[in-house]
Amino acid sequence: MRLDRAILDEEKRSWPDESAVKRLKLEKLHVKEEIDRLTRTDQMN
Repeated sequence: MRLDRAILDEEKRSWPDESAVKRLKLEKLHVKEEIDRLTRTDQMN
């Protein structure tokens, strides 16, 4: 997953940008929530 790679790349840096890591993790959470919502909606039909 592209977000996972971006998070790992940022965390590996000598001076990781913590706000960037936090933003990427939050974006990943939103993607997971959307997938879950779509999965539940699909199962109802």
